[in-house]
Amino acid sequence: MDVFEVLTFFVFFCVVLSEFQCPKQLQTTGCTCKQLIWWNNENKTIVNCSMANLQTVPDFKVLNTYEISHLILSHNNISEITSGDFTDLMIKEMDISANPIVSFETVSSILPRHLNTLIAKKSKISLDADLAFFRGLENLTELILDSNVLENNNQTLPGNIFKDLNLKSLRKLSLQSCEIGGIHSNAFTGLGQLEELDLSYNYLEEVPEAIQSLYHLKKLILLGNNVMHLKDNTFHGLQYLHDLNLNVNEISKIDVHAFSGLEHSLKDIRLHYNNLNTIPYEALRKLKNLSFLVLSRNNITLIPKDAFVGVTNLRILELDSNTLTYYDEMFNGLENSLETLTLRETGLRVLPVRSLLFLKRLTDLDVSHNRIISLSYGDIGKLKLKTVDISHNHLTIIQPDTFIGISRTIGLDLDNNKLTNLSFVLHVTPCAFSYIDVSGNDVICDCDTEKIINSGIVLGVGPTGNCKIEDDPSNHKYKLGTTALSRELEDRCNRTERVFDCQTMELKASTASLITKSLNFVFTCTLLCYFVSMYR
Repeated sequence: MDVFEVLTFFVFFCVVLSEFQCPKQLQTTGCTCKQLIWWNNENKTIVNCSMANLQTVPDFKVLNTYEISHLILSHNNISEITSGDFTDLMIKEMDISANPIVSFETVSSILPRHLNTLIAKKSKISLDADLAFFRGLENLTELILDSNVLENNNQTLPGNIFKDLNLKSLRKLSLQSCEIGGIHSNAFTGLGQLEELDLSYNYLEEVPEAIQSLYHLKKLILLGNNVMHLKDNTFHGLQYLHDLNLNVNEISKIDVHAFSGLEHSLKDIRLHYNNLNTIPYEALRKLKNLSFLVLSRNNITLIPKDAFVGVTNLRILELDSNTLTYYDEMFNGLENSLETLTLRETGLRVLPVRSLLFLKRLTDLDVSHNRIISLSYGDIGKLKLKTVDISHNHLTIIQPDTFIGISRTIGLDLDNNKLTNLSFVLHVTPCAFSYIDVSGNDVICDCDTEKIINSGIVLGVGPTGNCKIEDDPSNHKYKLGTTALSRELEDRCNRTERVFDCQTMELKASTASLITKSLNFVFTCTLLCYFVSMYR
């Protein structure tokens, strides 16, 4: 983050925390009051009554002159909410989670009518009972009902439970961990404006047909269910859906037309920890805007040739924890799009350079948690990466020629290997490394280490991690770059002068690049104006 970004962060996000006293009537209940004053002088008033052993809702009428941004009543023993509890209060967000609420007064509008967000996790709310107490919350945009209950024997979310509640502004609904085994096809009637639905950690064996009535849905989360098969037209009608999370299910089959209707909207698919034994390429190649795909921890061993042909905008691909067979053309189709690739725990013994060589836009590679024991000539230099994570492998030594051909500054994570020295850094182009992490190795603090630290050859503060003096009987580990280590090495090595200023070199390179781009822009504009004048 540069200076400009730091200043921007503080200008737009810095807040001042100030205390204001809760009225005396509330102080005896265990509630506390705070006020956040934002950079634009907008006040955020927070009333926190959580974990105060409350049996009933306190009398908040003394706060009717405040606009309460957050009212927190979670983790108490409140068993009933009545129509008078929040009369005339201006509350934007309320949390009533983890209370044994056995009854809401069965009239509408017992909750603050200006409410934007309601969080009611673990509140023993019966989702298949009358939800009249939600009626009339016309400004409610987010409703969190995680870990509540169904009373019917079939554990089915019934139809029309939201139909007459007039929740016309609701954009996000969360029903995590409600033991839902099925969903009636009309369950979400009345929620036509919903944009995000979270059904994580339930017992659903298929994607519920009920979602097809949510025409404005943008994000669907079905994490941690029992879905086994994505059938044709599963997401029919969801033309705005761009984020689909199906992590931790039992999916073994995805039909060719499973994503029909999502060809131009779907951007993010997460299929981590399922039972797929191949890439579902026939279904995926129809998705013209897919940019993020997670297929980690499946049973994939071979990626079919041309599996990614047609998936022209894929930028991030995660294939971790699949025992893959590598061959030259396995990533065909991703040459001009893929930027980030993770191959953790895929059984690698060598860096699969030949499989990666034609990925022209690849900048970030993660091959951590494999069994790589050595790197060959030009392995890193050929790939034009910005970052490479080779942590948790079995490297014992790195040869300088690994970086032959390197053309940009690169970050190198070597955490938890079996390295004993960093000598390779001295034989690579100065300032080639933006960072080097050697934590978890048995690096020896020798004179080469001293040169690397003090010469400034690595951008920033130099390598991070620890090293130990070879003949030190105490086997003490020193943190790289510390004064204590410098003192130890001064007696053993001649102190190296700082001869490189990588930060300045990087700044000059960035400035030169900016000037070049500006000149190219001016030249292009001049040329365009010339041709326009000629043909007038």
